[in-house]
Amino acid sequence: MNNLEPKAILAVEIESDQCRSLAYHSHMANEYSFCLKGKGAHETAMGNVPFDKGTLCFFPRGQMHSHHISSKECSLISVRFRDEALLSQSRIDEDARLMLSYFRYRAYMGRHSIPLDGGTGKKILRLFGDAVEEERAKAGGYQNMLKGYALQALVILTRLHDYDFEAHIAHSPVGMIELLSMIDAIPAGEYSVEEMAAMAHLSRSHFHAKFKALTGTTLIEHITRLRVGLACRYLAHTDLSVTEVCFETGFNSVSRFYNAFNFLTGMSPKAWRKARTEP
Repeated sequence: MNNLEPKAILAVEIESDQCRSLAYHSHMANEYSFCLKGKGAHETAMGNVPFDKGTLCFFPRGQMHSHHISSKECSLISVRFRDEALLSQSRIDEDARLMLSYFRYRAYMGRHSIPLDGGTGKKILRLFGDAVEEERAKAGGYQNMLKGYALQALVILTRLHDYDFEAHIAHSPVGMIELLSMIDAIPAGEYSVEEMAAMAHLSRSHFHAKFKALTGTTLIEHITRLRVGLACRYLAHTDLSVTEVCFETGFNSVSRFYNAFNFLTGMSPKAWRKARTEP
């Protein structure tokens, strides 16, 4: 398990040895993974996602995955960004927010690979290559440059797929059991009642009622229980600090993590870990 990025936006090139050394892990950010050379597969709870030169994949925040390299050499460009780094509350960013929801929705349904035509592949390669160079140079304002590259990639990919998120959801509602399976597979993901209700083609109130009837609890309470359970596994089986476990499991503040953990387990994360490691 690795905590790979503290930054809001990050662009790095990952070589073969680094790919092989990454155990099953997740990020505190959404991730584009573009294969420069070689081949292999990304392993997720929903199955393997094959990749070779020119393949682009998208992993939403919190989704566990690993890289299995099947060629002698392999190189991937990884561009990671948090929602809040890319999107403000302005009306201009509303389209970008819906675009991101579209790719997150595809990933939740197990469709991580994003098909590219030749021209689009070259554009994405150029953008991500420039992003890696910005990251390496770290000149003044480079985080703003990275934001620009990430937004450009999002728009280019959306145009390629003739995106209409609202129409897509309207014609492809997701069942409640599918939603629960998705949340169980990616408990650290970004979820909201509004987005889940839209995916299920339900009003907010109807979604809330159906979810509670099915699980006996609310969406937030259900996700919190899953995240605390995931945190217990990390505390027991990794050497991540409590703060790292907090953010890896989808909590956005240490105080909320401590409160939720103590409420559900009856002790603090540190005390829980100590109790499990003492002979």
